[in-house]
Amino acid sequence: MMHEKINRNQLFTLIIFFELGSTFLVGLSLNAGKDAWIVLLLSLLGGLGLLMGYLKLYSYYPDLLFTQSVIKVLGKLIGYPIALLYCIYFFYIGARVLRDFGDLLAITILHGTPLFVTISLFTIIIGFGAYLGIEVLARTGEIFLPWALLMGGLFIFFVYIMGLPQLAHLQPMLDKGWENVWSNVFPSGITFPFGEIIAFSMLYPYVNEQKKLATTSLFGVLLSGLIITFMSVTIISVLGPNWAKSSAVPVLDTISMVNLQDFIQRLDPIVIILMVMAGFFKIALLFYVAFIGLNDLLSIPKNRKGSFVITLGIMMITIALVMSENYIEHTEVGLKIVPLYIHVPMQIVLPSILISIAFFQKKLTKN
Repeated sequence: MMHEKINRNQLFTLIIFFELGSTFLVGLSLNAGKDAWIVLLLSLLGGLGLLMGYLKLYSYYPDLLFTQSVIKVLGKLIGYPIALLYCIYFFYIGARVLRDFGDLLAITILHGTPLFVTISLFTIIIGFGAYLGIEVLARTGEIFLPWALLMGGLFIFFVYIMGLPQLAHLQPMLDKGWENVWSNVFPSGITFPFGEIIAFSMLYPYVNEQKKLATTSLFGVLLSGLIITFMSVTIISVLGPNWAKSSAVPVLDTISMVNLQDFIQRLDPIVIILMVMAGFFKIALLFYVAFIGLNDLLSIPKNRKGSFVITLGIMMITIALVMSENYIEHTEVGLKIVPLYIHVPMQIVLPSILISIAFFQKKLTKN
């Protein structure tokens, strides 16, 4: 599979889609109220710091998948199970995002459609994308991103041209103090969505312009973070902090208020399509990195590639369906339990250990 290659523009496109992914559903830090934008900017800085760490580790072992680097650093006895754990981690996060969008469609435009049907159809397309490979996913993203940004920009333009945002909704700043800010920055703000960029450590060997890899990655995350921050400010300034915090899908509530001369209105379905598009790329990338990691670790024969994709697809559907009984429980677990007990160890603790060991290994090798 390593013969596949993507260029830096395609890497940038995938990072944008990945970071925006499910962020507009649950990652806008709206629990911080008026200070959400401060939380997001600080989280972005922390996320950029994590990304620099992942890039540093990749620089020690270029051309190796992240899972292969883990085994290289820790040895097969310890490294293999941890590498396998990372594949399970990517797969689980992909299943969580899949459930996010299954619930989104169920509570918005597909009220009578069983969750199983929605998730299954989503997974079939994702599995097909993974089977075709990263080049196909990257080219597809390259086609859709300009249109997604254009449509998203137009919707925001409509919100502002109508004068919906109210600056008073963002004041006073820091009315609940810095404690409210820091409690939202860590662990949830940094780890989701910024820390999830660790998944791209599995894709870096596929980039054909390695010298510009770090710059492209950092700029992609930076731009994504600024877009997310701007969207959070817009939503709070339109809905107010209380409504924004309690809304199931605040982006849709914001867009639903657009009504230009009774001509441009009811833009919700188009926004849902854009959100689902971004969600597709995020799930597909998480599915793909889990797939290539497991394919390498388990030494799956090439002629079994299709059946392995189908098996993983069935597993993802099952996990997405059984992980929570309802949307409220799913969101609660995703925002309070997953960041601290899953994201922090996998995004911060273990990578820090790996970077430290790799650093000393390289030092000893040089000496």
